[in-house]
Amino acid sequence: MDFLFYIDELLLTGLASLIGEGYIEIITRRRIWDRSLTGRINFDESCSEFFEDRNTKDKREGYKGYVKVDGNTCTESNCNNRLIENRGICRFEEEEKHIFTMFSFHNKLANQLISNNLLRYTDDILGGTVQNGEYILLNGRISHECMKSYIDSLKIIINSFGCDFLNKLLDKGCTMNFNIISKILDNIYDKICLNNTTDLILTCGNKEIVLTINEGNFLKDRVHKFDNIDCNCNILGKVIKHCNQNENIHFLRKTGQQEFYEDLLNKCIPYFDCLNKIGINPPVCPRMRIDKNPYQIVPISIYV
Repeated sequence: MDFLFYIDELLLTGLASLIGEGYIEIITRRRIWDRSLTGRINFDESCSEFFEDRNTKDKREGYKGYVKVDGNTCTESNCNNRLIENRGICRFEEEEKHIFTMFSFHNKLANQLISNNLLRYTDDILGGTVQNGEYILLNGRISHECMKSYIDSLKIIINSFGCDFLNKLLDKGCTMNFNIISKILDNIYDKICLNNTTDLILTCGNKEIVLTINEGNFLKDRVHKFDNIDCNCNILGKVIKHCNQNENIHFLRKTGQQEFYEDLLNKCIPYFDCLNKIGINPPVCPRMRIDKNPYQIVPISIYV
């Protein structure tokens, strides 16, 4: 079983939506049943009684007549209306969620690349037949060479010993001191660390490949980029550059003035030889560029 320790979630989900049928992180199925029980009973009772008593008297005296009427009416009514109603609702709701992890996306994307014949392999890159924009699955070893780590080591030396102490180790007549060098290194380091991306060198047979990684993609910062140094790793990625004979991949390219900063850094490095006076070997500077038709690859995932 492969151990996946680097995955670019943004790139992976984007590719899954382009190559596959789109991606869904959560599928929700909801089932609802409503059951209603209604009962109604109506009692309507009415009782009405009517009584009338009428008495008429007719009296005449000569040519005059008198009529006297006595009437008595009695009405009695009794109405009884009763309503009984009972209503009940029973609702049953069921929700089912399927959450797709990045690991399942990774497996699905790799299978789709293979089934669609879009994936190139190690032998293809060794033969130089892989072109820009193609997807590649290769095996190689990650080298310890890293410009970012080297400059970080130089900064640690200056911060630990202090500029005043290191300046005393310099020979007289030096055009620069460690106060100046410290500012130069800080400037270079800030530029090459922009957006948390850095370059690693992958040795694949007789080819050296530059992997441009984002350090935040190492399993939520729980794995370091150098934890698997000199170990065989599998890389699924996308080729973004294949250099010709006259091109190279420069590790100071993020400065925007790679030739200038390379020359400036080469002027600073010899000053650290003063550490030999106190029995400390200075760090070894890695290569600042890769020649000989290198490839530059953005990894989708790295696993062992």
